[in-house]
Amino acid sequence: MGKVKMKLKKMSIRLIFFVPIILFIVYLVIPEIMYNTLLTSAINSEIHTGKIISKSENNQTRKYFEENEKTSVTCVTDFQGSQKDTGYLVASLKGDHAAGIFVKFNSFGPYLTNYHVISAKLID
Repeated sequence: MGKVKMKLKKMSIRLIFFVPIILFIVYLVIPEIMYNTLLTSAINSEIHTGKIISKSENNQTRKYFEENEKTSVTCVTDFQGSQKDTGYLVASLKGDHAAGIFVKFNSFGPYLTNYHVISAKLID
């Protein structure tokens, strides 16, 4: 019986150590990766289908997206939620350009889903 109790005690110590790490990964790391991937995909979809042209805020942005239909987002940075269902971000584009993009999303706890581009504007 002594060996069984000792093994159970060692397992409980390991669980106490690993449970916070697992919770950290599940609730903070995975949502960060998901939001970046899903957001990049949603913006690239708008660019490749041409929908972002009608959501451009000025002629310079509209002209850029008309002439560069094959461009895509390489990195999403500076995401700031302005309200509980909209936010602003900076998207780095291929070819050393960047765009400020307003998006609408649904939130569920730490998860953001169902992204829609509201407007876009090139940043000089």
